[in-house]
Amino acid sequence: MRVSRWPESGRLSLLLWAAGALIGLGAAGFALFTAKGTATSTVPPEYIATVNQRPVYLSDYLDQLQAQFNVTMETASVEQRRKVLDDMIREELFVRRGLELDEPGIDPDVRNALVAAVQSQIAVDATSQTPTEAELAAFYRQHLERYSSIGYLLAADLIAPGDPSGAKGAEALAAAGVALRAGRPLPAVLAQFGVAESGLLAGEQVYFAAKLHLGDTLFEAARTLQNGQVSAPIRAQDGRFHLLYMIANHPPLPRDFALARNQVYGDYRHELLLRIGDREFKYLEDKADIHINRAYQP
Repeated sequence: MRVSRWPESGRLSLLLWAAGALIGLGAAGFALFTAKGTATSTVPPEYIATVNQRPVYLSDYLDQLQAQFNVTMETASVEQRRKVLDDMIREELFVRRGLELDEPGIDPDVRNALVAAVQSQIAVDATSQTPTEAELAAFYRQHLERYSSIGYLLAADLIAPGDPSGAKGAEALAAAGVALRAGRPLPAVLAQFGVAESGLLAGEQVYFAAKLHLGDTLFEAARTLQNGQVSAPIRAQDGRFHLLYMIANHPPLPRDFALARNQVYGDYRHELLLRIGDREFKYLEDKADIHINRAYQP
């Protein structure tokens, strides 16, 4: 009887093929079970533990040991180490459960904490950017009014009787202005020309109060007048003609940049924080799918 046998080269090829297949399967399995996000029992050295594939960082564990017991890893007892680790695992489990229950969406305290956490991260981004002296100086010049003394003024705001909005009223005020420029006392001018104070200004006024009382048009004219100067008749926002007589004008004086630098620095960082926050909001808004009830559309 004749028996058929594999040639030696055939057997060798089969063995090599089988070995290659086993190696390939082993490599694929290793890659599968060590890929990022894959559940394994291996804990990286920078973690003290993992909870549902979420890391509990070794650095946080060491900080917690120090904060809770004022000990290091080397000096902590077994009970202390176990207590801190149990507390951190418990916290992580409760956090995960809270997310499953959508606690951030329904609990006001949790929502506020999340908003505060994002704002804190924005603040970190802002504080990591250190302005140059040139940037601070430019900011100082752009907002000079913030770093100036409080100005104040004492002035008379005159209106004509009878027809304060018409041509005759403007003529009466113009004549009163000529007399005031000539040095006639205010009471005598009031009596001679029949003009009266409007009541918008009562005694000495700080600049912001004077602007509030006079309105933009009259205030812009008043702030440019020197002591003893008189304006031309001005038609104000109320439709009437007014005549401004400046008795004492003490405009705000800017502080030197070196003296104001600390305040400039704080204001710069604050505005930087607002800009970064607005940019973050715009980025998130652009990515979001937002629909507003038309009945409440602003």
